[in-house]
Amino acid sequence: MSLLNGLLGIDAGSGSNVSKCITRQNGTLGLRIGDNAAATDCTSVGNGTVGISAGFDSRVERCSATTNGVSGISARYSIVSGCSASLNVGNGIEVSSACLVVGNTCSSNGASGGNAAGILVTSADTRIEGNNCPASARGIAVNGTGNVLLR
Repeated sequence: MSLLNGLLGIDAGSGSNVSKCITRQNGTLGLRIGDNAAATDCTSVGNGTVGISAGFDSRVERCSATTNGVSGISARYSIVSGCSASLNVGNGIEVSSACLVVGNTCSSNGASGGNAAGILVTSADTRIEGNNCPASARGIAVNGTGNVLLR
């Protein structure tokens, strides 16, 4: 468990495998995993910016990110699957290029009353499939080209 750190709760480098951790009320990020890394069954609550941040070619699976100051989960060129992201001030899950976002539940994000989405895709070539995103200003928002949205 990582609680009330000034900046970052857990900073796991490239190639790491983080499992069953809890990060709570850290100054900026709750959990950051590097490139080619994995976060599995982790919980991140009430952190200053992002709950869980994943580097290139990483996996975030069966994690929960709630009431974080910006986004619940942020990833690039990665897989986000089976996660829950709710009540975050900004977006529930925010991904950039070439991600797979599948089987997640992202509810009631955008606590600041802005234009937040349950899932926000900021670039191209991402596959979004089988997600449930109720009660945010935008359910799933997709920017860029070459993205695929199913079910």
